[in-house]
Amino acid sequence: MKTMSLKRTVGLLVAMSAAWGSMAHAAGTDAGVTISNTASVNYTVGGVPQTQVDSPAAQFVVDRKIDLNLIETNTAPTNTTPGATAVVTAFKLTNTGNGAQGYEFTADNTGGTLFGNADAFQIANQVVRVSSAACVPATTTTPAYAGETATTVPTLAEDACVYVFVLADSPLTAANATAANVRLTAITRVATSLADLDADAAAALLVADDPNSVQIVFADSATGGQTARDGDAFADDQYYIVGPALAATKVAAVQTDTLQPTNPKPIPGATVQYTITLTNSGAAPADLVAIGDSIPANTTFVCGSMTLNGNPVADPPNCATTPPASLTATVGTLSNVGPGNVATFVFRVTIN
Repeated sequence: MKTMSLKRTVGLLVAMSAAWGSMAHAAGTDAGVTISNTASVNYTVGGVPQTQVDSPAAQFVVDRKIDLNLIETNTAPTNTTPGATAVVTAFKLTNTGNGAQGYEFTADNTGGTLFGNADAFQIANQVVRVSSAACVPATTTTPAYAGETATTVPTLAEDACVYVFVLADSPLTAANATAANVRLTAITRVATSLADLDADAAAALLVADDPNSVQIVFADSATGGQTARDGDAFADDQYYIVGPALAATKVAAVQTDTLQPTNPKPIPGATVQYTITLTNSGAAPADLVAIGDSIPANTTFVCGSMTLNGNPVADPPNCATTPPASLTATVGTLSNVGPGNVATFVFRVTIN
């Protein structure tokens, strides 16, 4: 009996079948997408093609990767002045995970050194506001705060971004050229409901992968001092005081007395001239500046004696019949540079 040799040619073809949805994201394949793979075997016997053999489908569901990027949008401190309220700093949050997420925020004063300036005072009344302006991850222009009132981000798609503002007050006592640091923290939540994700992520770490369910995996890194894999991110900015720094001096000089033309002495009937010098050596001009002074006891104001920067200042009403008890000279704006940063107010009194 003649034995016929059988020649088999086996080719293994792999066919991918998946419901990809909208997966063209930098963050990767969307969470919840099912990836299915079926192997097909083709072969011949004696040159005759045989029926294709297919394996059962092997499939799994893509888990949810939680990742985010929060940055401060300036490369310099945010300037403010003593007593300023609702001063705005700006941040940008990008969802770098693979599914839509919600976000909540906290804002706090934080210590340390930023931009070379040590944290030196406490800001107050920090509030978070979410910008309504469109955000494109590649853009660098930060929108201005427009009175928005939203405090959370209920839903942010993967690869999408949003601007977030922190508003805070600086104390009236804050010294010029001092700084206060502010930290914005973004906390990842379930989209729409803003429910907590921590329990789901912790549970996923304790069990083996379930190919048929979407599990939560925190992927945020420890870069820049962050806490790794907690679903939170922080970024810091700084308030820097650039207010005026005013200093006043006052000098009294006897001009004349009733006894001698030279070397006058402060005796009854003598005339004394007061010179008040106001200087601004700060980092910003001072507005609405007014110099006030009380007429000293046992003296009487000399009508027509007031000058401001060498220019006459009008007397108080009824000066001759009702001597004023106090005086005011309105300086207006006192510059912080050049000749406009000094104001000189002069007036005279007689000793009773």
